[in-house]
Amino acid sequence: MMTFCLIASAWAADLPSIDKSIDTGTRSKRDAIVVLGVEDYHHLEDVPYALADASAADSWLRETWGPSKSRTTVAMDPSNRAMQDAVDRAMARVKKGGTLWITFSGQGRIVDGVPRLLGADSKLEDPKAGISLIALQEAAARSRAEKVFILIDASFDGSARSELAPTPPKAIDWGDDPYDKVVLWVGDERGGARGFEPSGHGLFTYLALGALQGWGDMDGDGLVRLDEAQLWVRESSRALGRTQRSTVSTELQDWVVSGKRVRADGPKTEDLLAWGKEDLNRRVALAEREAQDAAEDALLSLLAAIESGQMPPESLERFVDQWSQHRVSVEWIPPMSVVEEAKLLLADKENLLRQGSPDGEEGPDVAELQTTEPPKSSLSDDTCKDIVAMEPDALMGRFSPGRIACIEKRMLKSPQTEQDKLSRLLIANAEASGDKDQWALLVERHLLDITQSDPDLCFLFALHLYKQGVEEGEQAIMWANRALENKQNWKGELYKARVSSLYRLRTEAAAELWQDAEQNLVADPSAKADALTAKWRGVTLDYAREWLDYTKAAGAPSDRALSLCVSAAGSMSACTAD
Repeated sequence: MMTFCLIASAWAADLPSIDKSIDTGTRSKRDAIVVLGVEDYHHLEDVPYALADASAADSWLRETWGPSKSRTTVAMDPSNRAMQDAVDRAMARVKKGGTLWITFSGQGRIVDGVPRLLGADSKLEDPKAGISLIALQEAAARSRAEKVFILIDASFDGSARSELAPTPPKAIDWGDDPYDKVVLWVGDERGGARGFEPSGHGLFTYLALGALQGWGDMDGDGLVRLDEAQLWVRESSRALGRTQRSTVSTELQDWVVSGKRVRADGPKTEDLLAWGKEDLNRRVALAEREAQDAAEDALLSLLAAIESGQMPPESLERFVDQWSQHRVSVEWIPPMSVVEEAKLLLADKENLLRQGSPDGEEGPDVAELQTTEPPKSSLSDDTCKDIVAMEPDALMGRFSPGRIACIEKRMLKSPQTEQDKLSRLLIANAEASGDKDQWALLVERHLLDITQSDPDLCFLFALHLYKQGVEEGEQAIMWANRALENKQNWKGELYKARVSSLYRLRTEAAAELWQDAEQNLVADPSAKADALTAKWRGVTLDYAREWLDYTKAAGAPSDRALSLCVSAAGSMSACTAD
């Protein structure tokens, strides 16, 4: 370790630190935090810098979001049991409307295609050790939190952050979030994780926390959105010559993850490129040192075997042949100016296309392009005569206020079939422009005033309502039932996926209404509250049985359906009898 520490010392001092975050003054009584760092594994290879990562993550969360101490758990080198307890405690303590924050640095493992996070006592012979990342996302999505942020810096390929290990070849299935409230940010979509010794942290942790502290403010507005942070981390990793490729799984790309306005200046691109070359030299020296050590160990073992008569002296010839041809390999992405030139061209596609246009107008000289920001999409005109011609603008969210007003006026005089088409254009435009509130209003109007025959629209609206919380639970169930009334419109795999999701949505919504009624009953033990509790328990049982019957017929997983059924029925026999 001392050898390459000395190599890096000439430039490591220039690296900005992530260990002390800027205090934004924010204080949250609703958020809950769990920070997990596992560096010292009892039976597996240790993970360098994992505890430093956890400390930095704790600092960022405390200084940026200001959670209460009673809702903050930091576990250093926890066992699998302690990790699960910490996560369960955080999920229980997060309040409605708050954010659940979870970070993990350590080792992971893929078991039957499912990524698992490993505690300090994990063993190779115990494949089920640790926390399933899929189950973690599902449980977090069902919590009272309004949003969930999960940050994972872990190697799932057994390399334990080796800086010389090759990049895993394939991307991992990290699961999905049907609730659209979970952010899963993983250091490498292929499951690799590498250390960055000059920073004293994992590479992903160093870049990700730096981005969240302000380095990722790419548009200079003093705020860092999630999509900005992700882009900055990818670009910076590439500038350093590293092959690690982080991935974000979420619908919340515009979430301002930096908290209030902060200004933490990060490294410039030219700094990253220079550090990347220094980092390459350091890793090459490390590879040479490891090869030298391996050769020395092999020679000592061979000489001992020759002295004991176990190997003939001629074995030295084979040793010389083998080690004189030994190669070391270090992955590095070299900076290429032609790539930056291509980015400039992409930044102004309209001018690029105009260079070859029939009207003969000259396009801009590539050297004169100064911005890397994409051109802003222009809004449509205010006309609404041609429905088919308006579709491209709708799909890109480019309707002008004048066109929207024109369509609304036209709908007042149109027959139902034309109203249906015009309404769908407005819905598509709202969705493409990211206006979820307007989308919901337009979909509700469409279903109430025009037609309820489209099961896809009913399904999407039911899902939207369910995500709003228990207050919209009854409406979510109603529209889920409307979608099921027309389920014959779906075919094949789409039919299976949609029907399964609707059965689950109804049951989960009913269970949440039952739980809410029980809580109200405790606070107000009246006959009315008792009747409402009994009602929703019965609805939960009915829907759980229907869902369970469907899973059996479709050969789909039934654990959750069975669990809710047993919970509502009070016995296993009520849910397993034919």
